[in-house]
Amino acid sequence: MLKSSHIIWCAAALTLPVLGQEPSASDRQGLSFTANNEFNYDDNVLRQLDGGLESRVWVFNPRVAYRMENRGGAYTASYDVIHNNYLDSSVDTYTSQTLNVRGEQEINKFNKLTLTGNYSHNYEQRGVGFNEGSNAELLSSPTPINISELSGIYQLGGDEARMRLQASAGLRDTNRDSALITNDSRDFQERMMGAMMLYRVGFRTDLVAEYRNRDIRYPRTPVDTLGREIPLDSEEQQYLLGVDLRATAKTTGKLRLGTIERDFKWDSAEWEDQPAAVEPEVPDTTGLATQAPRTSGSDFYWEFAAVWAPRTYSRFEINTRSATRESLGIGSYIRSRDYMLSWTHNWSQRVESQLDFSIGTDTFKDASRVDERKVANVRLSYDVGQSLIMGLGYRFQDLQSNTGLVGYDKSVFYIFANYRNSNAN
Repeated sequence: MLKSSHIIWCAAALTLPVLGQEPSASDRQGLSFTANNEFNYDDNVLRQLDGGLESRVWVFNPRVAYRMENRGGAYTASYDVIHNNYLDSSVDTYTSQTLNVRGEQEINKFNKLTLTGNYSHNYEQRGVGFNEGSNAELLSSPTPINISELSGIYQLGGDEARMRLQASAGLRDTNRDSALITNDSRDFQERMMGAMMLYRVGFRTDLVAEYRNRDIRYPRTPVDTLGREIPLDSEEQQYLLGVDLRATAKTTGKLRLGTIERDFKWDSAEWEDQPAAVEPEVPDTTGLATQAPRTSGSDFYWEFAAVWAPRTYSRFEINTRSATRESLGIGSYIRSRDYMLSWTHNWSQRVESQLDFSIGTDTFKDASRVDERKVANVRLSYDVGQSLIMGLGYRFQDLQSNTGLVGYDKSVFYIFANYRNSNAN
C-alpha cells in the first residue's frame, strides 16, 4: 500500500450579502449562506495494482438556504453545490448539485404533516469499490448519479402527547450511467411506506414500535457478464422496537433493534415484465460475476446513535447501524455494517479540534466479495471572527477486499476556510 506525506495548500473564502426581514410574533424568516473551501493533496486518487496516482484538488462547497417559520409550521429550501477541481490531469473535474425543500405544518393540535422533496445530480465517490481499483482506467469521466425523492409523514397526536402515531410514504428514483456496466445502467425505483407508534414513559423518553417497507423495482432486467438475466426486483421489510431519548443537558440518544427481510420477486407475477422462473446458475468463484436466482433471507437489524457531552466544551458522538444498499453489478445487494465515533473539543473560544473514526463491512449477497473499510480524520480549526473559520486536517482511507482489484489506501492532507452568514431572524 502507498503511504506518504505531502505539502498542503491554502484557500480563500467567498462572501455573499444576506437578506432577511424583522420577525413578528408569529413569523420568522431569513436567508443563510455558507461557503466551504478546501485544498487538499491526495496521495492516491486512482489506485493501481503496483502504484498510485497523486493529485491536488480544490473543493468548493457553497450552500444557500431559506427558512420561514410561523406559529404552526416551518418551511425550508436549500441549494448545495460541491465542485471538485483537480488541478492536474489525474482525474476529471466535476460538480455535484442538490436541491431540497421541506415543509412542516400543524393542521391542528392533534395533526401534523411533513413533506420533503429533493433532487441531486452528483457523482460516484472515488474510493469506493471499482472506482478506486484498476478498472477505474475504463472510466473516461466520473460516474453521474441522479436521485429524486418525494416523501411525507403524517403524525396523529401532538409532540408532547403521551402517545403519537406516524404514517410515512415515499418515492425515490435512482438513475446512474456507469461505464463499468455496458449492458444496463442499473437504474431502480423505490416505493417506501412505514408506520411508527411512540409512547412517552418519562419527561424525555419514548418507547417506539416501527414497521418499514421498501419495494425495489428495476425498469430493465440487467444481465451478468455471461449475458444471463438477473431479476433484481425485491421487497424489504423491517420490524423494529426501540427507544428515543430527547435532549438533556448531556445526552441525546436513539436505539432501534429488530429484523430486516429481503424477498426477491423473480418468481412472482406481481410485475408483468418479470420472468416467471429462473434456472439456477453455476456459482461464480471469482466474486466478479453476479448469480441468479437471488437468495431471499432475514438478518438482524440495528440503529444506535448517541451524543454525550460530559462538559460544555467537549462532545462525543457514537453511531452504529446495519443497512442494505443496491449493488452495482456484483451480487444481488449489499449488506453493510458501520461503526462511527467522533470527538469534538473546544480548547478555547477560538480553537476547536475534531477526531472521527469509522469502520465498516460490506457483504455482497449472492457473491463471494466482502469489503472492509476504515476511515480516520483529524482536523484543527481556528475561529478568525466575522463568520470565518480556518484550519487544517488529515484524512486516511483504507479498503481491504477479498476481490484484489478493489483494494487501496489513500492519505489526504488539507487546509480549509469556511465562511458562514445568516439572517434567519
